[in-house]
Amino acid sequence: FYFSYTYDLTHTLQHNLLREIGDHKAAARHEAEESSDSEDEGHRHPSSTTERQSLHQQFQGFGYQERWLKEHKPFESIFLWNHFLIRDFYRVLIKKRWVMPVIYGDISKLNFTTEDNKSCTFLLISRRSRRYAGTRYMKRGINENGYVANFVEVEQICYAHSDHFDLKPNISSFVQIRGSIPLFWMQVPDPLKPKPDIVLKQAEKDPEYMSTKRHFGMLLSKYSFPIYCFNLTKMFNAREKIVANEYNNCVNETINAELPKPMKINFIHYDVKAKKKEERNYPFGLFALAQKALDNVGFFSVTSSPHKRESRVEIQRGIIRTNCIDSLDRTNLVQELVGYLALLHQLKSLKIVDESLIQMQSQFFNLIFEMYNKMGDVISMQ
Repeated sequence: FYFSYTYDLTHTLQHNLLREIGDHKAAARHEAEESSDSEDEGHRHPSSTTERQSLHQQFQGFGYQERWLKEHKPFESIFLWNHFLIRDFYRVLIKKRWVMPVIYGDISKLNFTTEDNKSCTFLLISRRSRRYAGTRYMKRGINENGYVANFVEVEQICYAHSDHFDLKPNISSFVQIRGSIPLFWMQVPDPLKPKPDIVLKQAEKDPEYMSTKRHFGMLLSKYSFPIYCFNLTKMFNAREKIVANEYNNCVNETINAELPKPMKINFIHYDVKAKKKEERNYPFGLFALAQKALDNVGFFSVTSSPHKRESRVEIQRGIIRTNCIDSLDRTNLVQELVGYLALLHQLKSLKIVDESLIQMQSQFFNLIFEMYNKMGDVISMQ
């Protein structure tokens, strides 16, 4: 469990920084409006004044709404693990910032220095959802509200410390998620079967996939689009094929049929173990699929230079969702590779192009992969 006195761990860096930028812009615009009103008072047409006041009132209302959301709903509820302990206190508080949010997951940090003596930091943060949480085999699939078992948001943050006292550090982040296959299915633990049989309950519980639609609706609302789904289940395994085929039909034949083209879910069924045997250049085929997804999803970064007063901001729009049956080993492998490719883009965005760092077999990336492996081990325990 983790908490911070100064930083909202329940939200991503992109959410937190854009909210702060929005606050500064709103304050500047509000100050400019008031200054303009005082200077122009009595020197313009009454109808223009009325129109100006109307717009000013609208802006004030919008600003109030933004402040209300920040004060009354400042945290991401699904990652607020002390919600049960604080819920009564939380209800009566006007300003929710008095509450200290606690997340469950893992946080790892790596400090490193480039060849040109630039000091940098890499952070890996994982947040497990408190919705539909439970132990392995006891919680599988999805519930009626659209929440899936083993849902984890993984964020990697990289920032370069600035040598100029008047500049904030250049910083970048990339977010990806993992979670159980969003269908109604289960496994009954059996001491005589290390790998229990998969029982699909979709037809009797939710034949129209309403819960799955809710799940992807929440992902679209939270992360925007496009959504890339890497399904790593075995294609030729009778046990896993039952739920894998149903997932494929659900997304491609039902959900995508109802979505406009830009919002259609990109469903990629990639059998890791089969591809290892089939592809002579494995994992480059997986790299190509991951790179295409990254090109469309992007990443978040804020960069500045001593010669320019304004910062350059890039936004991540969309998400990469990965799953296997357990959302553990195979999922860890693919998320490591996606994270590696994303970090290459982040390092270039931050102007950290040290050749000794960006090689996949370098000591630097071995440490990154160790951090991902540690994260996988931690979030596998519930």
